[in-house]
Amino acid sequence: MKVWRIKKKEVEVPEIGDKIKVKFMEQKQTATCMGLTAEGKPVFLFDNILMDLPHDEAEAFCEERGWFLPTKQNLEEWPLMQDYHYRIAGRKESKLSDWWWLADPAGASTFAFVNDHGNASYYGASLSFGVRPAFLII
Repeated sequence: MKVWRIKKKEVEVPEIGDKIKVKFMEQKQTATCMGLTAEGKPVFLFDNILMDLPHDEAEAFCEERGWFLPTKQNLEEWPLMQDYHYRIAGRKESKLSDWWWLADPAGASTFAFVNDHGNASYYGASLSFGVRPAFLII
């Protein structure tokens, strides 16, 4: 029988698709390498939604930690985001299939999204279905 296993490996520079473990609020989370900056720094995106926050609070929450919220440009540039499996996320602690596509700006104060039933819609930027930040490894 052939099986595929993920193995831990020490590397100098992560490659796209590599995963790391990150501790957040006493809980282990995973993040996937989405690419490298022009300076060669790896960019990671959390695999799960961390918490619910309105968009304006989410930006401040991320800034305080040196993280950022992915933009439409990030989603277009990151090769893995061409595969919808990477564009969806749920809450790690949830046993339900509560996942959403990452929201894209639909206007100055609205975000477009596709919900867990496949319906497309938009909401005001003050609403949030969860924060899924990205960060650089320096």
